[in-house]
Amino acid sequence: MSALKSFFDDGRATLRRWRVYKRQTGEVPWLWIAVHVLNWIAVIAVLASSLRLTSKYHLSRGETWGALVVLAIPYGILWLWMKDKVKLIHLKKQRSLAKIKVRR
Repeated sequence: MSALKSFFDDGRATLRRWRVYKRQTGEVPWLWIAVHVLNWIAVIAVLASSLRLTSKYHLSRGETWGALVVLAIPYGILWLWMKDKVKLIHLKKQRSLAKIKVRR
């Protein structure tokens, strides 16, 4: 249950950061939004594919979970790296715009 709560809390925090970014820069964080949408598409596609393959090849529950873990670990590493990279890009832009506003 705490993992589900953490998942929703992370989603709310992301939406808050998007609103702050828009308020500070006047721009919608399209790259950030695209990364999150692509993440959801990938997660749903992997889950749907695993369900289809499980029924097609009559995999056991353990084999299905094993395959998901093998796919999830590298994907999780890639996702965390990409999410941090996009955050860094947006933070740099926010800071540079804040410095410009201070100079004026």
